[in-house]
Amino acid sequence: MLRIFGSMAILIALCGGANAQYAGLTPCAAKSLSVTTTTGNVALSSCGPTTILYNTTSQEAYYNMSSSSSVTATTSSFYIPGGGFIVLQIPAGTVWTLAGITPTSTTVFKIVQGSAKP
Repeated sequence: MLRIFGSMAILIALCGGANAQYAGLTPCAAKSLSVTTTTGNVALSSCGPTTILYNTTSQEAYYNMSSSSSVTATTSSFYIPGGGFIVLQIPAGTVWTLAGITPTSTTVFKIVQGSAKP
């Protein structure tokens, strides 16, 4: 019985280790966007479908995305808290533009794109 439990523990440890080596993001592009009370935007790369958007300060902000280069964000757009991040999946084959705005003050969005692994 002890051998069975020992064998199971080793098998679980090996499977967990195998999965861990494949987890993560292989980055292919990095950008930043200064976000103020006036909407601004930045064109994203088409190199990878996974995008991590990080709000670098304690200031809340809002973002919007579109395949149109004239996309804008408002304080009714998607919310990202100060110090927060979100992982977005972008359809391949199209260049997307990210827009941002804050209700007061300023912040910076740091953007990393790449291919995610399960």
